[in-house]
Amino acid sequence: MSNHVILLDALLEAQKKEIAKNMSIQDYFEYFAVENVLKDKELSCDEITDGIVDGGDDGGIDSIYIFVNDDLITEEPEDFSIYKKSNVKIEIYAFQTKLSTKYKEQAVEKFNRTVVDLLDMTADYKKLALEYNPEVIEKFKLICLVNKKLIAKFPKLYFYGFYVTKGNTGVIHQKVKLKAERIQSDIMDKILDSTAKFEFWGAEELLLEARRQPKTAFTLDVVEHFQPDKNLAIALCSIKSYFQFLSHENGNMNKSIFESNVRDYQGNVSVNREIRETLTNPTGEDFWWLNNGITILASKMTVSGKEVVIESPEVVNGLQTSNEIFNFFKDGGTDEKRTVLIRIICPDSEESRDRIIKATNSQTQIPNVSLRGTDRIHRDIEDYFETKGLFYDRRKNFYKNEGKPISKIISMSFLGQSLMSILSHKPDTARARPSTLLNNNDEYNGLFNSDVSLDAYYICVRILLDVDSHLKSTSTIQTTTRSDIKFYIALDIATKLIGELPTKNNVLSISVNDIFNVIPESFNKIYTKYVELGGNNKVAKGSELKEWLIGTYK
Repeated sequence: MSNHVILLDALLEAQKKEIAKNMSIQDYFEYFAVENVLKDKELSCDEITDGIVDGGDDGGIDSIYIFVNDDLITEEPEDFSIYKKSNVKIEIYAFQTKLSTKYKEQAVEKFNRTVVDLLDMTADYKKLALEYNPEVIEKFKLICLVNKKLIAKFPKLYFYGFYVTKGNTGVIHQKVKLKAERIQSDIMDKILDSTAKFEFWGAEELLLEARRQPKTAFTLDVVEHFQPDKNLAIALCSIKSYFQFLSHENGNMNKSIFESNVRDYQGNVSVNREIRETLTNPTGEDFWWLNNGITILASKMTVSGKEVVIESPEVVNGLQTSNEIFNFFKDGGTDEKRTVLIRIICPDSEESRDRIIKATNSQTQIPNVSLRGTDRIHRDIEDYFETKGLFYDRRKNFYKNEGKPISKIISMSFLGQSLMSILSHKPDTARARPSTLLNNNDEYNGLFNSDVSLDAYYICVRILLDVDSHLKSTSTIQTTTRSDIKFYIALDIATKLIGELPTKNNVLSISVNDIFNVIPESFNKIYTKYVELGGNNKVAKGSELKEWLIGTYK
Protein backbone atom coordinates (compact mmCIF):
# COMPACT_ATOMS: atom_id res chain seq x y z
CA MET A 1 0.00 0.00 0.00
CA SER A 2 1.44 3.38 -1.02
CA ASN A 3 1.99 6.31 1.33
CA HIS A 4 -0.67 8.28 -0.56
CA VAL A 5 -3.28 5.60 0.14
CA ILE A 6 -2.27 5.36 3.80
CA LEU A 7 -2.54 9.12 4.23
CA LEU A 8 -5.85 9.31 2.36
CA ASP A 9 -7.34 6.52 4.49
CA ALA A 10 -6.24 8.34 7.65
CA LEU A 11 -7.73 11.63 6.39
CA LEU A 12 -11.04 9.98 5.44
CA GLU A 13 -11.33 8.27 8.80
CA ALA A 14 -10.53 11.47 10.73
CA GLN A 15 -12.94 13.64 8.75
CA LYS A 16 -15.71 11.04 8.82
CA LYS A 17 -15.39 10.81 12.61
CA GLU A 18 -15.57 14.60 12.93
CA ILE A 19 -18.34 15.56 10.48
CA ALA A 20 -20.06 12.39 9.20
CA LYS A 21 -20.29 9.79 11.98
CA ASN A 22 -23.49 8.26 10.60
CA MET A 23 -22.18 7.76 7.05
CA SER A 24 -20.59 4.55 5.85
CA ILE A 25 -17.00 4.95 4.69
CA GLN A 26 -18.11 4.35 1.06
CA ASP A 27 -20.80 7.04 1.30
CA TYR A 28 -18.38 9.48 2.87
CA PHE A 29 -15.78 8.75 0.19
CA GLU A 30 -18.36 9.68 -2.47
CA TYR A 31 -19.14 12.91 -0.63
CA PHE A 32 -15.43 13.67 -0.10
CA ALA A 33 -14.61 13.04 -3.76
CA VAL A 34 -17.29 15.39 -5.08
CA GLU A 35 -16.51 18.07 -2.48
CA ASN A 36 -12.86 18.16 -3.51
CA VAL A 37 -13.09 17.65 -7.27
CA LEU A 38 -15.74 20.42 -7.43
CA LYS A 39 -14.23 22.54 -4.66
CA ASP A 40 -14.37 25.75 -6.70
CA LYS A 41 -18.12 25.27 -7.29
CA GLU A 42 -18.76 25.98 -3.60
CA LEU A 43 -21.45 23.28 -3.25
CA SER A 44 -23.28 23.02 0.07
CA CYS A 45 -23.72 19.75 1.98
CA ASP A 46 -27.30 19.43 0.69
CA GLU A 47 -26.25 20.18 -2.88
CA ILE A 48 -23.56 17.50 -2.82
CA THR A 49 -25.96 14.96 -1.33
CA ASP A 50 -28.71 15.85 -3.81
CA GLY A 51 -26.45 14.88 -6.71
CA ILE A 52 -25.70 11.37 -5.41
CA VAL A 53 -27.59 8.73 -7.41
CA ASP A 54 -25.60 5.71 -6.27
CA GLY A 55 -27.51 2.46 -5.73
CA GLY A 56 -28.93 -0.40 -7.70
CA ASP A 57 -29.16 0.16 -11.47
CA ASP A 58 -27.13 3.37 -11.33
CA GLY A 59 -25.47 2.54 -14.65
CA GLY A 60 -22.02 3.10 -13.23
CA ILE A 61 -22.77 6.72 -12.29
CA ASP A 62 -22.64 7.48 -8.58
CA SER A 63 -23.35 11.23 -8.69
CA ILE A 64 -24.18 13.90 -11.23
CA TYR A 65 -24.37 17.71 -11.15
CA ILE A 66 -25.78 20.15 -13.72
CA PHE A 67 -24.81 23.83 -14.02
CA VAL A 68 -26.09 26.56 -16.32
CA ASN A 69 -23.78 29.58 -16.42
CA ASP A 70 -22.24 28.31 -13.16
CA ASP A 71 -25.63 28.04 -11.38
CA LEU A 72 -26.40 24.58 -9.98
CA ILE A 73 -29.68 23.27 -11.44
CA THR A 74 -31.58 20.71 -9.33
CA GLU A 75 -35.09 21.29 -10.70
CA GLU A 76 -36.58 22.75 -13.86
CA PRO A 77 -36.03 26.56 -13.71
CA GLU A 78 -39.29 28.50 -13.68
CA ASP A 79 -37.83 31.21 -15.91
CA PHE A 80 -35.24 30.45 -18.58
CA SER A 81 -35.21 34.09 -19.73
CA ILE A 82 -32.76 34.98 -16.97
CA TYR A 83 -29.99 33.44 -19.06
CA LYS A 84 -28.22 35.52 -21.67
CA LYS A 85 -29.45 35.41 -25.25
CA SER A 86 -26.22 33.79 -26.40
CA ASN A 87 -23.11 32.04 -25.10
CA VAL A 88 -25.03 29.99 -22.54
CA LYS A 89 -22.80 27.38 -20.88
CA ILE A 90 -24.22 24.04 -19.70
CA GLU A 91 -21.86 21.91 -17.61
CA ILE A 92 -22.44 18.32 -16.54
CA TYR A 93 -20.19 16.64 -13.97
CA ALA A 94 -20.68 12.88 -13.61
CA PHE A 95 -18.76 10.72 -11.12
CA GLN A 96 -17.97 7.08 -10.69
CA THR A 97 -16.50 6.75 -7.21
CA LYS A 98 -15.12 3.48 -5.87
CA LEU A 99 -13.39 2.83 -2.56
CA SER A 100 -10.72 0.65 -4.18
CA THR A 101 -7.29 1.09 -5.76
CA LYS A 102 -8.24 -0.25 -9.20
CA TYR A 103 -9.50 1.34 -12.43
CA LYS A 104 -11.53 -1.27 -14.30
CA GLU A 105 -12.19 -1.42 -18.02
CA GLN A 106 -15.73 -2.73 -17.50
CA ALA A 107 -16.58 0.19 -15.21
CA VAL A 108 -15.63 2.73 -17.89
CA GLU A 109 -17.61 0.81 -20.52
CA LYS A 110 -20.67 0.78 -18.26
CA PHE A 111 -20.33 4.52 -17.65
CA ASN A 112 -20.10 5.15 -21.40
CA ARG A 113 -23.18 3.09 -22.25
CA THR A 114 -25.25 4.89 -19.61
CA VAL A 115 -24.27 8.35 -20.80
CA VAL A 116 -24.91 7.49 -24.46
CA ASP A 117 -28.30 5.94 -23.60
CA LEU A 118 -29.52 8.79 -21.42
CA LEU A 119 -28.24 11.74 -23.43
CA ASP A 120 -30.39 10.54 -26.32
CA MET A 121 -33.26 13.05 -26.54
CA THR A 122 -35.39 10.47 -28.37
CA ALA A 123 -34.93 7.91 -25.59
CA ASP A 124 -37.88 5.80 -24.42
CA TYR A 125 -37.71 6.39 -20.67
CA LYS A 126 -40.17 3.58 -19.93
CA LYS A 127 -37.74 1.09 -21.43
CA LEU A 128 -34.73 2.74 -19.82
CA ALA A 129 -36.47 2.47 -16.45
CA LEU A 130 -35.97 -1.29 -16.71
CA GLU A 131 -32.19 -0.73 -16.70
CA TYR A 132 -31.59 2.45 -14.71
CA ASN A 133 -32.82 3.74 -11.37
CA PRO A 134 -35.23 6.73 -11.31
CA GLU A 135 -32.68 9.17 -9.89
CA VAL A 136 -30.22 8.62 -12.73
CA ILE A 137 -33.00 8.97 -15.30
CA GLU A 138 -34.35 12.14 -13.66
CA LYS A 139 -30.93 13.81 -13.77
CA PHE A 140 -30.47 13.06 -17.46
CA LYS A 141 -34.06 14.09 -18.26
CA LEU A 142 -33.24 17.43 -16.62
CA ILE A 143 -30.09 17.77 -18.76
CA CYS A 144 -32.07 17.13 -21.95
CA LEU A 145 -34.87 19.47 -20.86
CA VAL A 146 -32.47 22.33 -20.07
CA ASN A 147 -30.65 21.81 -23.37
CA LYS A 148 -33.93 21.90 -25.32
CA LYS A 149 -35.29 24.94 -23.49
CA LEU A 150 -32.10 26.89 -24.13
CA ILE A 151 -31.54 25.78 -27.72
CA ALA A 152 -32.53 29.20 -29.10
CA LYS A 153 -29.63 30.66 -27.09
CA PHE A 154 -27.16 28.26 -28.75
CA PRO A 155 -25.81 26.66 -25.56
CA LYS A 156 -22.36 25.14 -25.41
CA LEU A 157 -22.42 21.86 -23.49
CA TYR A 158 -19.42 20.67 -21.50
CA PHE A 159 -19.43 17.13 -20.11
CA TYR A 160 -16.88 16.16 -17.46
CA GLY A 161 -16.63 12.54 -16.36
CA PHE A 162 -14.59 11.46 -13.34
CA TYR A 163 -13.49 7.99 -12.27
CA VAL A 164 -12.33 8.40 -8.67
CA THR A 165 -10.64 5.69 -6.58
CA LYS A 166 -7.76 5.50 -4.11
CA GLY A 167 -5.53 4.20 -6.89
CA ASN A 168 -2.45 5.47 -8.71
CA THR A 169 -3.40 7.33 -11.91
CA GLY A 170 0.12 6.84 -13.22
CA VAL A 171 -0.32 3.10 -13.77
CA ILE A 172 -3.76 2.89 -15.43
CA HIS A 173 -3.89 0.24 -18.15
CA GLN A 174 -3.87 1.56 -21.71
CA LYS A 175 -7.13 -0.24 -22.51
CA VAL A 176 -8.89 1.65 -19.72
CA LYS A 177 -7.56 4.95 -21.06
CA LEU A 178 -8.75 4.11 -24.58
CA LYS A 179 -12.24 3.37 -23.23
CA ALA A 180 -12.22 6.78 -21.54
CA GLU A 181 -11.27 8.47 -24.82
CA ARG A 182 -14.22 6.73 -26.45
CA ILE A 183 -16.57 8.34 -23.89
CA GLN A 184 -15.32 11.74 -24.98
CA SER A 185 -15.79 11.08 -28.69
CA ASP A 186 -19.20 9.39 -28.24
CA ILE A 187 -20.60 12.36 -26.31
CA MET A 188 -19.31 14.89 -28.82
CA ASP A 189 -20.85 12.82 -31.61
CA LYS A 190 -24.15 12.67 -29.70
CA ILE A 191 -24.54 16.37 -28.92
CA LEU A 192 -23.83 19.18 -31.35
CA ASP A 193 -21.31 21.80 -30.19
CA SER A 194 -20.28 19.88 -27.09
CA THR A 195 -16.97 19.24 -25.38
CA ALA A 196 -16.29 16.14 -23.31
CA LYS A 197 -13.47 15.18 -20.96
CA PHE A 198 -12.96 12.10 -18.81
CA GLU A 199 -10.48 12.22 -15.95
CA PHE A 200 -9.03 9.70 -13.52
CA TRP A 201 -8.47 10.80 -9.92
CA GLY A 202 -6.59 8.82 -7.30
CA ALA A 203 -5.18 9.14 -3.80
CA GLU A 204 -2.50 11.66 -4.78
CA GLU A 205 -4.91 13.99 -6.62
CA LEU A 206 -7.47 13.84 -3.80
CA LEU A 207 -4.85 14.60 -1.14
CA LEU A 208 -3.48 17.57 -3.08
CA GLU A 209 -6.95 19.03 -3.54
CA ALA A 210 -7.95 18.40 0.09
CA ARG A 211 -4.84 20.29 1.21
CA ARG A 212 -5.66 23.26 -1.00
CA GLN A 213 -7.30 25.73 1.33
CA PRO A 214 -9.71 28.34 -0.02
CA LYS A 215 -8.05 31.69 -0.43
CA THR A 216 -9.28 34.22 2.16
CA ALA A 217 -7.02 37.25 1.58
CA PHE A 218 -7.23 39.07 -1.77
CA THR A 219 -5.17 41.98 -3.05
CA LEU A 220 -6.73 44.82 -5.01
CA ASP A 221 -4.46 47.28 -6.82
CA VAL A 222 -5.97 50.77 -6.82
CA VAL A 223 -5.32 54.00 -8.68
CA GLU A 224 -6.61 56.34 -5.96
CA HIS A 225 -8.21 55.77 -2.58
CA PHE A 226 -9.74 57.60 0.36
CA GLN A 227 -9.98 56.02 3.83
CA PRO A 228 -11.94 58.11 6.36
CA ASP A 229 -11.66 55.39 9.05
CA LYS A 230 -10.48 51.82 9.55
CA ASN A 231 -13.86 50.36 8.56
CA LEU A 232 -14.26 52.11 5.20
CA ALA A 233 -12.24 52.72 2.06
CA ILE A 234 -13.40 54.25 -1.21
CA ALA A 235 -11.17 53.52 -4.17
CA LEU A 236 -10.81 53.82 -7.92
CA CYS A 237 -9.44 50.62 -9.40
CA SER A 238 -8.58 49.87 -13.01
CA ILE A 239 -11.12 47.51 -14.55
CA LYS A 240 -8.19 45.26 -15.53
CA SER A 241 -7.09 44.99 -11.88
CA TYR A 242 -10.68 44.31 -10.80
CA PHE A 243 -10.88 41.50 -13.38
CA GLN A 244 -7.73 39.97 -11.85
CA PHE A 245 -9.28 40.35 -8.38
CA LEU A 246 -12.32 38.35 -9.55
CA SER A 247 -10.32 35.57 -11.22
CA HIS A 248 -9.27 32.15 -9.96
CA GLU A 249 -5.77 30.93 -10.74
CA ASN A 250 -7.37 28.70 -13.40
CA GLY A 251 -8.91 31.71 -15.15
CA ASN A 252 -12.51 31.10 -14.07
CA MET A 253 -14.52 33.59 -12.03
CA ASN A 254 -14.12 33.10 -8.27
CA LYS A 255 -17.76 32.98 -7.20
CA SER A 256 -16.84 32.46 -3.56
CA ILE A 257 -16.28 36.21 -3.22
CA PHE A 258 -19.89 36.98 -4.12
CA GLU A 259 -22.26 37.17 -1.16
CA SER A 260 -23.82 33.70 -1.16
CA ASN A 261 -27.44 34.80 -1.01
CA VAL A 262 -27.30 37.24 -3.93
CA ARG A 263 -24.55 35.92 -6.18
CA ASP A 264 -26.89 33.96 -8.48
CA TYR A 265 -28.89 36.99 -9.62
CA GLN A 266 -28.76 37.28 -13.41
CA GLY A 267 -30.19 40.79 -13.67
CA ASN A 268 -32.03 42.72 -16.32
CA VAL A 269 -30.82 41.97 -19.82
CA SER A 270 -30.99 45.60 -20.92
CA VAL A 271 -28.86 46.65 -17.95
CA ASN A 272 -26.24 44.06 -18.88
CA ARG A 273 -26.36 45.21 -22.49
CA GLU A 274 -25.75 48.82 -21.51
CA ILE A 275 -22.78 47.91 -19.30
CA ARG A 276 -21.40 45.73 -22.08
CA GLU A 277 -21.79 48.58 -24.57
CA THR A 278 -19.85 50.88 -22.26
CA LEU A 279 -17.00 48.34 -22.10
CA THR A 280 -16.78 47.39 -25.76
CA ASN A 281 -17.40 50.81 -27.30
CA PRO A 282 -15.65 53.35 -25.06
CA THR A 283 -16.36 57.04 -25.39
CA GLY A 284 -14.44 59.87 -23.78
CA GLU A 285 -15.90 59.24 -20.31
CA ASP A 286 -14.29 56.95 -17.76
CA PHE A 287 -16.15 53.70 -17.00
CA TRP A 288 -17.04 54.72 -13.45
CA TRP A 289 -18.71 57.92 -14.67
CA LEU A 290 -21.28 55.82 -16.55
CA ASN A 291 -21.83 52.84 -14.24
CA ASN A 292 -22.68 52.17 -10.62
CA GLY A 293 -19.79 50.99 -8.50
CA ILE A 294 -19.04 47.88 -6.46
CA THR A 295 -19.66 47.35 -2.74
CA ILE A 296 -17.41 44.83 -0.99
CA LEU A 297 -17.83 43.72 2.63
CA ALA A 298 -14.78 42.36 4.46
CA SER A 299 -13.76 41.10 7.88
CA LYS A 300 -10.58 43.19 7.72
CA MET A 301 -8.60 45.33 5.30
CA THR A 302 -5.12 46.78 5.14
CA VAL A 303 -4.27 49.75 2.92
CA SER A 304 -0.66 50.17 1.90
CA GLY A 305 0.26 52.63 -0.84
CA LYS A 306 -1.70 51.68 -3.96
CA GLU A 307 -2.62 48.25 -2.63
CA VAL A 308 -5.56 47.10 -0.50
CA VAL A 309 -5.45 43.65 1.10
CA ILE A 310 -9.00 42.47 1.79
CA GLU A 311 -9.71 39.60 4.18
CA SER A 312 -12.77 37.43 3.37
CA PRO A 313 -14.24 39.77 0.74
CA GLU A 314 -17.90 39.52 -0.28
CA VAL A 315 -19.18 41.46 -3.28
CA VAL A 316 -22.71 42.38 -2.12
CA ASN A 317 -23.59 44.93 -4.78
CA GLY A 318 -22.39 45.34 -8.35
CA LEU A 319 -22.85 41.76 -9.51
CA GLN A 320 -23.90 42.80 -13.01
CA THR A 321 -20.94 45.18 -13.37
CA SER A 322 -18.58 42.52 -12.03
CA ASN A 323 -19.83 39.89 -14.46
CA GLU A 324 -19.63 42.19 -17.45
CA ILE A 325 -16.09 43.33 -16.58
CA PHE A 326 -15.03 39.70 -16.12
CA ASN A 327 -16.62 38.57 -19.40
CA PHE A 328 -15.12 41.52 -21.28
CA PHE A 329 -11.54 40.49 -20.42
CA LYS A 330 -12.29 36.75 -20.54
CA ASP A 331 -13.46 37.21 -24.14
CA GLY A 332 -10.22 38.92 -25.11
CA GLY A 333 -10.98 42.56 -24.32
CA THR A 334 -8.14 44.91 -23.40
CA ASP A 335 -8.19 48.11 -21.36
CA GLU A 336 -5.42 49.48 -19.14
CA LYS A 337 -6.85 52.93 -18.39
CA ARG A 338 -10.51 52.97 -17.37
CA THR A 339 -11.50 52.56 -13.72
CA VAL A 340 -14.38 51.35 -11.57
CA LEU A 341 -15.50 52.83 -8.22
CA ILE A 342 -15.29 50.45 -5.24
CA ARG A 343 -16.46 50.78 -1.65
CA ILE A 344 -14.86 48.43 0.89
CA ILE A 345 -16.66 48.18 4.24
CA CYS A 346 -15.78 46.21 7.36
CA PRO A 347 -19.07 45.94 9.33
CA ASP A 348 -18.92 45.88 13.11
CA SER A 349 -21.64 43.22 13.46
CA GLU A 350 -23.78 40.68 11.61
CA GLU A 351 -26.79 43.01 11.94
CA SER A 352 -24.83 45.81 10.27
CA ARG A 353 -23.68 43.42 7.53
CA ASP A 354 -27.25 42.37 6.75
CA ARG A 355 -28.51 45.96 6.72
CA ILE A 356 -25.79 46.97 4.26
CA ILE A 357 -26.64 44.06 1.94
CA LYS A 358 -30.32 45.02 1.91
CA ALA A 359 -29.70 48.74 1.55
CA THR A 360 -27.19 48.46 -1.27
CA ASN A 361 -29.55 46.21 -3.22
CA SER A 362 -32.80 48.11 -2.56
CA GLN A 363 -32.60 50.08 -5.81
CA THR A 364 -32.12 47.03 -8.05
CA GLN A 365 -34.50 44.38 -9.31
CA ILE A 366 -33.03 41.61 -7.19
CA PRO A 367 -35.83 39.19 -6.25
CA ASN A 368 -36.65 38.95 -2.55
CA VAL A 369 -35.51 35.33 -2.39
CA SER A 370 -31.92 36.46 -2.92
CA LEU A 371 -32.01 38.52 0.27
CA ARG A 372 -34.08 36.20 2.51
CA GLY A 373 -31.12 35.20 4.66
CA THR A 374 -30.62 38.79 5.77
CA ASP A 375 -34.10 39.00 7.34
CA ARG A 376 -34.06 39.28 11.13
CA ILE A 377 -36.18 36.13 11.50
CA HIS A 378 -33.40 34.03 9.96
CA ARG A 379 -30.81 35.43 12.36
CA ASP A 380 -33.17 34.51 15.21
CA ILE A 381 -33.65 30.99 13.83
CA GLU A 382 -29.87 30.63 13.51
CA ASP A 383 -29.33 31.64 17.14
CA TYR A 384 -32.15 29.42 18.42
CA PHE A 385 -31.10 26.34 16.46
CA GLU A 386 -27.59 26.63 17.85
CA THR A 387 -29.02 26.19 21.37
CA LYS A 388 -30.46 22.91 20.09
CA GLY A 389 -27.19 21.70 18.59
CA LEU A 390 -28.14 22.54 14.99
CA PHE A 391 -26.48 25.01 12.64
CA TYR A 392 -28.80 27.03 10.39
CA ASP A 393 -26.89 27.84 7.23
CA ARG A 394 -28.59 31.12 6.28
CA ARG A 395 -25.22 32.15 4.85
CA LYS A 396 -24.46 29.33 2.45
CA ASN A 397 -21.52 27.13 3.49
CA PHE A 398 -20.69 29.19 6.57
CA TYR A 399 -20.95 26.17 8.88
CA LYS A 400 -19.63 23.70 6.31
CA ASN A 401 -16.47 25.80 6.09
CA GLU A 402 -16.28 25.77 9.90
CA GLY A 403 -16.25 21.95 9.86
CA LYS A 404 -19.58 21.39 11.61
CA PRO A 405 -21.13 17.89 11.30
CA ILE A 406 -22.97 17.45 8.00
CA SER A 407 -26.06 16.00 9.71
CA LYS A 408 -26.34 19.06 11.98
CA ILE A 409 -26.25 21.71 9.23
CA ILE A 410 -29.73 22.92 8.23
CA SER A 411 -30.00 24.75 4.92
CA MET A 412 -32.66 27.34 4.18
CA SER A 413 -34.01 24.93 1.58
CA PHE A 414 -34.32 22.09 4.11
CA LEU A 415 -36.15 24.33 6.57
CA GLY A 416 -38.42 25.53 3.76
CA GLN A 417 -39.25 21.94 2.75
CA SER A 418 -40.07 20.96 6.33
CA LEU A 419 -42.41 23.96 6.75
CA MET A 420 -44.00 23.40 3.35
CA SER A 421 -44.64 19.72 4.13
CA ILE A 422 -45.93 20.14 7.67
CA LEU A 423 -47.41 23.61 8.15
CA SER A 424 -48.53 24.25 4.55
CA HIS A 425 -49.63 20.61 4.01
CA LYS A 426 -47.84 20.52 0.65
CA PRO A 427 -45.44 17.55 0.64
CA ASP A 428 -45.91 17.28 -3.13
CA THR A 429 -44.60 20.82 -3.66
CA ALA A 430 -41.75 20.23 -1.21
CA ARG A 431 -40.70 17.27 -3.37
CA ALA A 432 -41.26 18.82 -6.80
CA ARG A 433 -40.26 22.45 -6.28
CA PRO A 434 -38.38 22.97 -3.01
CA SER A 435 -37.60 26.62 -3.87
CA THR A 436 -41.30 27.56 -4.01
CA LEU A 437 -41.61 28.76 -0.42
CA LEU A 438 -38.66 31.13 -0.64
CA ASN A 439 -39.82 32.44 -4.03
CA ASN A 440 -43.48 33.06 -3.17
CA ASN A 441 -43.91 36.22 -1.13
CA ASP A 442 -47.34 35.32 0.28
CA GLU A 443 -46.29 31.86 1.44
CA TYR A 444 -42.96 33.13 2.72
CA ASN A 445 -44.48 35.98 4.75
CA GLY A 446 -47.09 33.63 6.16
CA LEU A 447 -44.48 31.28 7.59
CA PHE A 448 -41.51 33.53 8.36
CA ASN A 449 -42.80 36.16 10.78
CA SER A 450 -42.76 37.02 14.47
CA ASP A 451 -46.11 35.26 15.05
CA VAL A 452 -44.45 31.88 14.46
CA SER A 453 -42.64 30.49 17.48
CA LEU A 454 -38.98 29.64 16.99
CA ASP A 455 -39.81 26.27 18.53
CA ALA A 456 -42.25 25.60 15.67
CA TYR A 457 -39.37 25.88 13.20
CA TYR A 458 -37.27 23.54 15.31
CA ILE A 459 -40.03 20.93 15.70
CA CYS A 460 -40.69 20.84 11.94
CA VAL A 461 -37.00 20.45 11.18
CA ARG A 462 -36.59 17.73 13.83
CA ILE A 463 -39.46 15.72 12.34
CA LEU A 464 -37.93 15.79 8.86
CA LEU A 465 -34.42 15.09 10.22
CA ASP A 466 -35.64 12.08 12.19
CA VAL A 467 -37.61 10.73 9.21
CA ASP A 468 -34.55 11.13 6.98
CA SER A 469 -32.36 9.36 9.54
CA HIS A 470 -34.81 6.46 9.86
CA LEU A 471 -35.14 6.01 6.09
CA LYS A 472 -31.35 6.09 5.60
CA SER A 473 -31.05 3.26 8.12
CA THR A 474 -33.58 1.20 6.14
CA SER A 475 -31.25 -0.48 3.67
CA THR A 476 -34.06 -1.80 1.46
CA ILE A 477 -35.26 1.72 0.60
CA GLN A 478 -33.62 3.29 -2.45
CA THR A 479 -32.45 6.89 -2.37
CA THR A 480 -35.13 7.88 -4.88
CA THR A 481 -37.91 6.38 -2.78
CA ARG A 482 -36.59 8.06 0.35
CA SER A 483 -36.65 11.44 -1.39
CA ASP A 484 -40.17 10.76 -2.67
CA ILE A 485 -41.89 9.79 0.56
CA LYS A 486 -40.10 11.57 3.41
CA PHE A 487 -42.15 14.76 3.15
CA TYR A 488 -45.41 12.78 3.27
CA ILE A 489 -44.22 10.81 6.28
CA ALA A 490 -43.29 14.09 8.04
CA LEU A 491 -46.81 15.47 7.50
CA ASP A 492 -48.40 12.21 8.67
CA ILE A 493 -46.28 12.10 11.83
CA ALA A 494 -47.11 15.69 12.77
CA THR A 495 -50.83 15.10 12.15
CA LYS A 496 -50.80 11.85 14.11
CA LEU A 497 -49.06 13.40 17.13
CA ILE A 498 -51.35 16.44 17.17
CA GLY A 499 -54.60 14.67 16.28
CA GLU A 500 -55.42 17.09 13.47
CA LEU A 501 -53.66 18.80 10.56
CA PRO A 502 -50.74 20.84 11.92
CA THR A 503 -50.69 24.63 12.21
CA LYS A 504 -48.03 27.03 13.45
CA ASN A 505 -49.75 26.95 16.86
CA ASN A 506 -50.80 23.35 17.48
CA VAL A 507 -47.45 21.99 16.24
CA LEU A 508 -46.01 23.29 19.52
CA SER A 509 -47.80 20.47 21.35
CA ILE A 510 -45.44 17.91 19.77
CA SER A 511 -42.68 16.51 21.93
CA VAL A 512 -39.63 15.77 19.79
CA ASN A 513 -39.00 12.70 21.96
CA ASP A 514 -42.16 11.10 20.53
CA ILE A 515 -41.20 11.41 16.85
CA PHE A 516 -39.19 8.20 16.46
CA ASN A 517 -41.93 6.12 18.11
CA VAL A 518 -44.44 6.80 15.33
CA ILE A 519 -42.11 6.76 12.30
CA PRO A 520 -42.49 3.00 11.52
CA GLU A 521 -46.29 3.19 11.45
CA SER A 522 -46.28 6.33 9.27
CA PHE A 523 -43.68 4.82 6.97
CA ASN A 524 -45.74 1.67 6.38
CA LYS A 525 -48.87 3.74 5.73
CA ILE A 526 -47.25 6.12 3.22
CA TYR A 527 -45.00 3.57 1.53
CA THR A 528 -47.88 1.15 0.92
CA LYS A 529 -50.03 3.82 -0.74
CA TYR A 530 -47.05 5.21 -2.67
CA VAL A 531 -46.36 1.78 -4.19
CA GLU A 532 -50.07 1.22 -4.87
CA LEU A 533 -50.21 4.47 -6.88
CA GLY A 534 -47.18 3.55 -8.96
CA GLY A 535 -44.21 4.05 -6.62
CA ASN A 536 -42.36 6.61 -8.68
CA ASN A 537 -41.25 10.22 -8.90
CA LYS A 538 -44.45 11.21 -10.68
CA VAL A 539 -46.55 9.98 -7.75
CA ALA A 540 -44.51 11.98 -5.24
CA LYS A 541 -44.71 15.19 -7.28
CA GLY A 542 -48.41 14.81 -8.08
CA SER A 543 -51.40 15.65 -5.90
CA GLU A 544 -53.10 12.24 -5.52
CA LEU A 545 -50.94 10.91 -2.68
CA LYS A 546 -51.27 14.20 -0.76
CA GLU A 547 -55.05 14.33 -1.18
CA TRP A 548 -55.36 10.73 -0.02
CA LEU A 549 -53.18 11.42 3.04
CA ILE A 550 -55.10 14.52 4.09
CA GLY A 551 -58.35 12.66 3.45
CA THR A 552 -57.42 9.99 6.00
CA TYR A 553 -57.70 12.62 8.74
CA LYS A 554 -61.10 14.05 7.76
